[in-house]
Amino acid sequence: MKIFYTILISTLFGIGTQAQNFSLTFEDTNVINQVFYTDSILDPIGIWQIGMPHKSFMNSSLTQPNAIVTFTDSLLPANTKASFIITLNNVQLNPQQGGFFTFAHRYEFDSAHGGGYVEFSVDTGRHWHGVFQDSVRLSCQSPNLFNRLMDTVDGQIIPIPTWWDNIRKDTTASGVLYFTGTDSVWAIDTIVFPAFVFAVKTSVLTQFMFRFTAFTDSLSLPLGGWLIDNINFSNTHIGCGGGINEINSAHLHVYPDPATDEFFVSLLNEPESDYEFILYDLSGRVVIRTRFTGQEITMRRDGIDAGSYFIQLIDQRTQNTFQKRIVFE
Repeated sequence: MKIFYTILISTLFGIGTQAQNFSLTFEDTNVINQVFYTDSILDPIGIWQIGMPHKSFMNSSLTQPNAIVTFTDSLLPANTKASFIITLNNVQLNPQQGGFFTFAHRYEFDSAHGGGYVEFSVDTGRHWHGVFQDSVRLSCQSPNLFNRLMDTVDGQIIPIPTWWDNIRKDTTASGVLYFTGTDSVWAIDTIVFPAFVFAVKTSVLTQFMFRFTAFTDSLSLPLGGWLIDNINFSNTHIGCGGGINEINSAHLHVYPDPATDEFFVSLLNEPESDYEFILYDLSGRVVIRTRFTGQEITMRRDGIDAGSYFIQLIDQRTQNTFQKRIVFE
């Protein structure tokens, strides 16, 4: 069954209980100075630079004019490693509520010889946790899943932010899981803080960090590296079931992408059900919310500004949630 709806830009709702949003577009110097950090240890030769990209593969930011990129005007050389840290002091994360940390990026790495990864800390950098959690598709009540997505820091049980995606991955000799390869289109990726409402201490976390690292080995070709823009945090409630499936987009098909007018959303290998459709922008603002029954929905852009957005489908019977980005040209 295919159902047709027209998107109304004026239809604005919130997703769950949304509060304490954060946004970094690298345009506001005051914000950059408050949350961005790097030094000669994290980045010995100053690879990460904030400015307007001037490389053939990376020639513009998502939000003009600035972004952060591994060299604004030259390729990423072989045998290098550099990190920067985003510290969020003015937002609050309740482990029983969860949230989203999103960022837009483009990348060009020599596969098997370079890539990037993201880590997370709640104790001012004393302990770092990788956010890649491959092949976690178990029940919310599974002890194995609970152990993989939770950790104890200074006596506080915390949810581990987790990045589920479909991009190419590899593992360093020291066991660090990283992504690699090439994507010339802006991808909006989400790291989800799963909400666990059982066996979790309820203290609110008021300071947490994300560390972004790009690296190459001695055999790497000089390529574009990593370009990042529009880093956002949204304190949006995510149930355990929804959180686990949130970034599992394998069954969600969105086309065409990029879209200019009409676009189609369908679920593959999923039963017909009652679904909630949500389209929201990078700041977490909901542009449209509606419901349909079946496996497919056809929609129109109708007045939505150009840019990147998230499509989210929630199965009203199982609460399984599927998400994918779409770009409007």
